[in-house]
Amino acid sequence: MRALQVMRDPHSRRPDVARLIVMDPALAGRTLAMANSAYYGLARRITSVDEAIGYIGFEQTKQLIYAASLQQMMMTPLSGYLLERGMLWRHSLAVAIGAQWIAERLRIYPIHNAYMGGLFHDIGKLALNRLMQEQAQTQQRLLDEQVRSSLIQYERELTGYDHAEIGAMIAESWQLPDDLVAAVRYHHDPGQQRPASPLVVAVHTANIICLNAGIGAANRDYPYMFAEEAVTVLQRLGWKEEDQEHLLKHIQQQVKQAEEVLLRR
Repeated sequence: MRALQVMRDPHSRRPDVARLIVMDPALAGRTLAMANSAYYGLARRITSVDEAIGYIGFEQTKQLIYAASLQQMMMTPLSGYLLERGMLWRHSLAVAIGAQWIAERLRIYPIHNAYMGGLFHDIGKLALNRLMQEQAQTQQRLLDEQVRSSLIQYERELTGYDHAEIGAMIAESWQLPDDLVAAVRYHHDPGQQRPASPLVVAVHTANIICLNAGIGAANRDYPYMFAEEAVTVLQRLGWKEEDQEHLLKHIQQQVKQAEEVLLRR
């Protein structure tokens, strides 16, 4: 994707990004919609993409481009995971928003990498979906309630891989930074990374909270547990019990606002 290439270039500047956006009418519309949203409270309507970037901020604009670039592929239904159309996208967006909130709250830098890690964390499911379907049919196995409690193990039994491992390979092929690759690879089990990095823990924590809240999850009843290593890191960084409730409220509010921008036609 041209958008991802520009975003990966450390020398990309605001005019480069503006030129990229104006070539895509849908993306240009989303950028202007964000700048003109109630969140920014501007006194006049912004009609220039370059000016909109100035108000939104360069990093926020990059996040918008990444999200818009991934949206189409992530909107597809994943029957191998019992995910209906849009569920993977909504979950990934929610985890991205949640991970960024955690990074801001606990001062995990660079903060924007937490958003990116959350957005990409389940990208491997796209690659494994068809293989999961085919192998499950061949072996006459169903993704039932019991299997969903150990999804990673089920993926490995069926395909020899898991979505975190495949996702990390995809992230590497896109030449994403090492810390983002790690966030994708270890988001289910931060303890595999020694020591567990705060960024990985932020993505893991946001993921667990979203799954337990039923945001993009096929099974709302099974309680997903935080990894012990993640709890240790969170406590060391100053995480408080009430933060989880505040985080969930923030995710629910921000996902609604983000979808208004990203899903507009």
